[in-house]
Amino acid sequence: VRAWEKKLREHAAEGNVEKHLTRAKNEIINYKELVSKTVSYYEDGNSPLDALHKTAVDYALAIKLKPKDPELHFHLGVVLEEHYSAAVIYGVVKKIEEEGAEKLNAAEVSGRNDEIASICRLHGFKVDATLQQQLKALDMEYHQLKEQGQSSKSDYIQMLYNWKAQQAGKDGKLKPVVSDEQKYIEWSLLKYMDALSLQPQSWQYNFHVGRLLLFQKNNAAALRHLQMALAQKPADPSIRFYAGLLVLDQDGGLGPQTRYAIQYLQQGLEQLLTNLQTPDENLLSDEISFLQPLNTFSLLNIQLLKGIFRLGTFLFNPPAGLPEKTMAPEQVLHFAADLASRSLCKYPYRGTLSQDLEWMLIEAHFTLLELLAHQQLVNEDLVTKRCQSLSALLKNTNLHINAEILEMQRMVCQLRVETTPCNSNALYMLGLALMFEYDNEPINKNRYLVEDACLCFRASISMENKPVVGIPPVELTKQQWWREWKMDETLKAQQQQQQQQQQQQQIGQRGAAPSAPAPPRAGAARGRAAAAKAPPAKAVTAGRGAAAPGRGGRGRGAAKPTAPAKAPEKATGKDAAPGTSSGISLGAKPAPAINPVSFAYRLGLARALSRIDESSVEAQNYYNEVIKMAPEVHDAYIELANLLLKTNPLQAVEIYSKFPVKPITIQTFDDAFITGEIVRLLMKYEKYDDKRLGPNLIAYGRIMGLAAIESYINTLDRKMKTELLMKVYAGIHDKPIEDKELQAFFTFKHWI
Repeated sequence: VRAWEKKLREHAAEGNVEKHLTRAKNEIINYKELVSKTVSYYEDGNSPLDALHKTAVDYALAIKLKPKDPELHFHLGVVLEEHYSAAVIYGVVKKIEEEGAEKLNAAEVSGRNDEIASICRLHGFKVDATLQQQLKALDMEYHQLKEQGQSSKSDYIQMLYNWKAQQAGKDGKLKPVVSDEQKYIEWSLLKYMDALSLQPQSWQYNFHVGRLLLFQKNNAAALRHLQMALAQKPADPSIRFYAGLLVLDQDGGLGPQTRYAIQYLQQGLEQLLTNLQTPDENLLSDEISFLQPLNTFSLLNIQLLKGIFRLGTFLFNPPAGLPEKTMAPEQVLHFAADLASRSLCKYPYRGTLSQDLEWMLIEAHFTLLELLAHQQLVNEDLVTKRCQSLSALLKNTNLHINAEILEMQRMVCQLRVETTPCNSNALYMLGLALMFEYDNEPINKNRYLVEDACLCFRASISMENKPVVGIPPVELTKQQWWREWKMDETLKAQQQQQQQQQQQQQIGQRGAAPSAPAPPRAGAARGRAAAAKAPPAKAVTAGRGAAAPGRGGRGRGAAKPTAPAKAPEKATGKDAAPGTSSGISLGAKPAPAINPVSFAYRLGLARALSRIDESSVEAQNYYNEVIKMAPEVHDAYIELANLLLKTNPLQAVEIYSKFPVKPITIQTFDDAFITGEIVRLLMKYEKYDDKRLGPNLIAYGRIMGLAAIESYINTLDRKMKTELLMKVYAGIHDKPIEDKELQAFFTFKHWI
């Protein structure tokens, strides 16, 4: 008997097998009820892990009484594996707590970590900053708030600092236990193998052993057990799916069994869709089947969803001999994206698995976008909508920002610009993506990113009040990536034309009457200059990681399906050249739209220029232009004032003072930031007699409270500015100075 299994039997009263099985069944019901609830903290002895532990103890005692029963070993393995699911799916983690430790649920911990990450970005640290860097950023934020007199906010930052310092072991009040998830996976595999040793021909035991071995990347051993299970029950969709997934993982999916593997994976997808439409009543009524190891076709099974996505990408280069009913890769990827989004909505815990799902969702949408953008006849409207949606998804993702996400964001925006190069909004979004990528790692070798961003913003401004179709702006054609893409498109068009000519020559040599060459096909909306007529062919595209080279540096094969030949379209002059927007799309309107005028383009250009040179006069001019166009936009005032703080801080006060004053009753926290900065600067440079100090002190105090201006009040009191203080107190309380209560307070403070 293994040590961990022996430990399960300790300190537990033995009974008969039936009694232990009944108690185990009741604890599983209790576990099901506990994980279905959303609570902030579980009481001692009443958590889902406690219910699972009690279940495991009962099964271990039953095995002691009846060691030759394979079903008992199997059920103990299922319960042990459910410990893993409880941690990674439901977020139930056991912690050692000492007296005085703060009890936080997963959402509160995640919220605090997000706040700390934002503070790190504000002070120039990366999102994945080390613990020491996080503490340093919090310390800098604390001292900055203290200098501004925001004592309440500084106290909160101090609390965050202490909480983070505890994780470094400085206090030691809350120490998480080392993760036990992998340990439970190993234990459950041992119990599955115990059950299999007692009944070697069982398809169920062979399947679960093979499934866990595949999870542990032990493909050779997993294949033997899955083949045994498949021989015993060849029609089972669960066994077929995992066997097909294993075959695709071997030798890059180029083995002789690949055709069967694709059919098996598609059958698994169809089974999942069937279960979503008509849930299995036996699964809902049986308590033990609720556990994740026994519920293969579940949206919470990430191995299943990853297999579906793997099928979609593999079908870009399918082997010969597939049945006619095999799904197209676009169809499978659409299912993968839809199922991933549904699964994310069902995941109760935002952990590692939910991040994997979110990344799979992004990759599925990106691959679908590439397929759409590389078609012979491109639907501009649909590509634009897809690019906008995927950009929004990438912008609001919960994943940690890394180089791959930044590159994908840039490639999505470039795809949209390639499709509609005269669209001001498309150019603006590309500029934002380039600038965000530069901000993530602002080093000299990435300087071209912010320079290209400036060109994109200038192009957006130059295209205002012009049609969204036409010749690309000069600022775009200067960029290196555009020139490389245009050259690549021209070479492809020449190659296609040469292939057509060779095909026509071969037809002529065979004695067939060659047809007159058709005029060149007009550049599709994406500028794909192609031959006039292409032979019908099946779409052959390269998936992510396939051998065919793709666009960009992600190793993703470019999806370029060849559609059946269509009647040639008439070129529209210069607009038909590669890299132009012809306005031809499947849903195009007769009259092209006009690019609107927007302050956002100038704000983006000002930000990019200030990153190149903080003292740039041009950047200041664009900020002033934004203030004139949209006086209600806070960012322009704040960023322009920050540029002036180092050289002329009082000029920054002039900038802030241009902000349109609202009635105090409708001012927001964003408005309070500007009034607070005016107060901070005037107080810092001892401009106590400035006529702007009093009204802004009142406005700031009304929004943020007296505690936020307490240090300023004490400073003015020491400087004997009693008249100003009385006006401020009266304004904050919205009472006249002659009010009796205020007069009594002023007398107490010796102001009168």
